[in-house]
Amino acid sequence: LRALQASSAPPPAVAEARAVATAADWRDRGWMQLRASAAREAWDDFRSAIERDVQDREAWLGLLEAAPPAGRVAETGQLLGALA
Repeated sequence: LRALQASSAPPPAVAEARAVATAADWRDRGWMQLRASAAREAWDDFRSAIERDVQDREAWLGLLEAAPPAGRVAETGQLLGALA
């Protein structure tokens, strides 16, 4: 399913919703994904939130919590280093 999702464009309504989503929308989606044991997706959502609002403390906390189960500890460190 992940390969299919990655290889096809989302429906127009989904693409538009993603385009207008706020940092809070992405952060909340990240927490939802993390609670559903979808750490990789959660990490991506938290990063999207941080890209929109670098001062979103809850998004940073989520990113740090999602990093180990998502296998993205090194990538998280690089992101933190880039902002330092």
